[in-house]
Amino acid sequence: MGMAAGPRPGIRHCRLCRMVSEGRGMIRVGFPFMDGNSAWMGGINYLRNLMQAVLADPARTVDPVLLVPVDMPAGGTAHFADIGVQILRCPLLGARGLKARAGVAMKRVLGRDPFMERWLKQHDIHLVSHLTTLGARSRVPSIAWIPDFQHLRLPELFPAEMRAKRDAMFRRLSHQATCVIVSSNDAMQDLAGFLPDAVARTHVLPFVADVSDDDIATRAQLQEAHGFSEHYFFLPNQFWPHKNHALVIAALAHLKAQGAAVPLVLATGNPRNNHDPDLFDRLTEQARAQGVADRFRPLGLVSRRDLLGLLDHAVALINPSQFEGWSSTVEEAKTVGKQMLLSDIAVHLDQAPDARFFGTDDASGLANAMLDTLSAYDEPADRARMAQAKIDFPNRRLAFARQYQQIVAATLSAHRTSTHGTN
Repeated sequence: MGMAAGPRPGIRHCRLCRMVSEGRGMIRVGFPFMDGNSAWMGGINYLRNLMQAVLADPARTVDPVLLVPVDMPAGGTAHFADIGVQILRCPLLGARGLKARAGVAMKRVLGRDPFMERWLKQHDIHLVSHLTTLGARSRVPSIAWIPDFQHLRLPELFPAEMRAKRDAMFRRLSHQATCVIVSSNDAMQDLAGFLPDAVARTHVLPFVADVSDDDIATRAQLQEAHGFSEHYFFLPNQFWPHKNHALVIAALAHLKAQGAAVPLVLATGNPRNNHDPDLFDRLTEQARAQGVADRFRPLGLVSRRDLLGLLDHAVALINPSQFEGWSSTVEEAKTVGKQMLLSDIAVHLDQAPDARFFGTDDASGLANAMLDTLSAYDEPADRARMAQAKIDFPNRRLAFARQYQQIVAATLSAHRTSTHGTN
């Protein structure tokens, strides 16, 4: 006689949903996080913000768990150490052992990885989210996160091989996941054109940035460390081509040519990138050639303490980007309550409708916006706006957490329905 079968996956998740709705259980969601993710600050900040938001919800139904390879160095999880999330080391993540390799092969052939499913069940993980899927026929549901479709919007920035790789990866994610998350309505429109069959299973989840940190550099400390003494605009984008730093330099040059006072712009971010290693040198040469090298000041990589201080004391944040999935820098400025000068791309219009906008190739428009904003700058009014943003933040974060938890519940329900349909 064979062994007695356990409860079918759909029944198990049905019971789980009922227990959660009755306040008798918690949905444990695993967030796989690999060694290769530890250098991706955008992804790290996103996951950290999401987990912090969920953990801060007093009525939460989700218990986030960070899943990492057994051999990940302690530094690889340092960004999550202070938020109170449980961290589990999984022997099947990023491993080269027999079970791990067999699981990958079985997922490819059978559409599921029974070894990973068993490990997740042993650790009471009911669903995995964001960076890994478990196969189209997995007994553990999953949520895939597609940050953006930049390679479709700006194909000139991607080699053909990389575009093809991203196409294949996004198709695989959408096929294998129970549900999909995108960060903006703009990204949802891109997905509808690229993966129309996935639209019905896709949810828009704009994230909310948590920048609450008591350890923020003072203006005096920043002035001493970075050598400035006047009001400034803050540009914290990475030095990548689509971030459009050249437009800011052109705007400063426009003001200089007009004989107007040229404001100071402080820029932070890694000056090197693998896709266009000469970009930073071209930008500094542009600033020198146009006579505004003293007005466009790249500070390089700075500490989190200085980054938050620079945002806190700026006249306004500038983001001239040609493309965003959902801008982290804009979201941080919203949380702080800082004025913003933004390119008029669809995501920015959706994300910060109260900002001042300019075209992605309109240097004079940005120049005028900078001049007007600086001349009208009122520090007491700025501080009052920031104080109100601080009051508003808990409700914004709670709405973000609740929306994600609703998506988790919807994913469990969708998995239950599809499992019943195949049994």
